[in-house]
Amino acid sequence: MSFPAEAASDPPEAAFSDLPAPLQRLVFLHLPACERARASTVSRAWCCLLSDPSLWTRLDATPFAAHPAKLLGAAARAQGALEQLRVAGSMSHTWLPLLSVAQDNAAISQLHVAAGLENFLFVPQAEALLDALPRLRHLEAGVYCNAAAALAALATPRLRLHSLQVDDFDDAPAARAASLGALAGAVAAHASLRHLALEATLDGVSLTALCGAALSLRSLELLHCSLAGPMLASLAGLLEAGRLHSLTIDNGDAPIAQERGHLERFARALAGSGIIHLALPRCSLWAQRPQGHHALWSPGELLCAALTRHASLTRLSLPDNQARTPRERAAAGAALAALASASPSALAALDVSASNLRDVGLAPLLDALRGHCGLRELRCDANGIVSAFAGERVAPAVQASRLERFSLSDENGNSFVELRAAERACAARAAQRG
Repeated sequence: MSFPAEAASDPPEAAFSDLPAPLQRLVFLHLPACERARASTVSRAWCCLLSDPSLWTRLDATPFAAHPAKLLGAAARAQGALEQLRVAGSMSHTWLPLLSVAQDNAAISQLHVAAGLENFLFVPQAEALLDALPRLRHLEAGVYCNAAAALAALATPRLRLHSLQVDDFDDAPAARAASLGALAGAVAAHASLRHLALEATLDGVSLTALCGAALSLRSLELLHCSLAGPMLASLAGLLEAGRLHSLTIDNGDAPIAQERGHLERFARALAGSGIIHLALPRCSLWAQRPQGHHALWSPGELLCAALTRHASLTRLSLPDNQARTPRERAAAGAALAALASASPSALAALDVSASNLRDVGLAPLLDALRGHCGLRELRCDANGIVSAFAGERVAPAVQASRLERFSLSDENGNSFVELRAAERACAARAAQRG
């Protein structure tokens, strides 16, 4: 008579504490710094294990962006042996802790300040870090520069710029031209540069030099630069290079082009580019100009026609472009409606705030919302709309649309009671989508 073999019992589960100390350290090494810091409070054994400086030689402190004191605490665990550091957060709060960490950890060889709106180092701050860290091979950061004399510091090979913000140099015109030439040289020296924001008066020569040096850019902002029609050719060349994803031109209410020919190459370059976000505030887009004996045209109409069915453009921002006559408003509305209703189109967000479109200009766009318009977001604040038009024309169109975000206020920034139901419908669509 045979008996079934006794089932083998399952081996006992191994506890984390049974692992050799080197394996435990290896596990902790793969945790983010904030999780390691939290783990050190679990038990005395873990606290002792996590006091090993070798676990803190590479520190990603971006989770501590809002808590600079935690940056100091995490860096102190390296006991002066920190080699690689990545930080984020507003430099107005993070700068002093960052400098302290640099002064206590001269062995740092790589330092990365993550990109962000407030993460820029001033040039003297970048120089202070480079001086405090003699072994530093690369300081990857965004830098803010508002003095021409500081441009020379950007040429050091130890500095790798991912972002550069330059404010207007307080120079005479001749000196400003030399400063802009030096800026083009600094930009050319940084193949890692992805974002450039420039607030300075430009001329054709300086813009051509800058665009020729900035072929690695993904994002370009030109603010109060007084661009004129012939200068658009340089920007067209940059667009044709195919790497630019975001372009902002704030022309301070000056016309972006007076002659149609100057704008046409720029429009063609935009149409064939891989641009994702285009912002053209205060460019006098809807001011109509004569062509021939009777025809009129405006830069905005030409650009909207060129961008119809664009394969990658998802956000178009055209605020503060004043349409000053009924004819300009009607033409602007028709151009925007044709752009918004084009199919196929990637365009999902449109901003035409403060453009004085009024009911004549907004009506075609509202009609487009009822059709095959793919817009998910529309901002049209401060366009001279009265409450009757908001209730009778705007609200039904928004409720029938695919919009998930919608904003329309009067000239004083007050919302319309008549649009509350439409705004709730947008919020419901947004919640349903995701």
